Amino acid sequence: MGHDGSFGDSSSTSGSNAAWTTVHRCRRSNPTTPLFLTPAYPGFIDRFRRAYTEELAAFTSVVTGDLDNPYHPTDALEAFHIAEACELSRREARPVKVAEVR
Repeated sequence: MGHDGSFGDSSSTSGSNAAWTTVHRCRRSNPTTPLFLTPAYPGFIDRFRRAYTEELAAFTSVVTGDLDNPYHPTDALEAFHIAEACELSRREARPVKVAEVR
């Protein structure tokens, strides 16, 4: 289970690992009323649209030759090894060192 938390004053934010997009804004209509939560993002796409748009634009610039690839192929291979270690850890419910999947 994840850690749920809230903190600060009426302009604070709270988050939870209970669902993928459980970020809420805490708002108070006046100091004497209780806090109520409203979703900060209606869904996954709304939350990450800008990041995906910028990533796709950068990818397209690399593919068309307008931008040099800032990463070496060994970086991609290392990311793959990390992902493989994570998947093996999930599947076998145990810690896995990256060296184990290289």
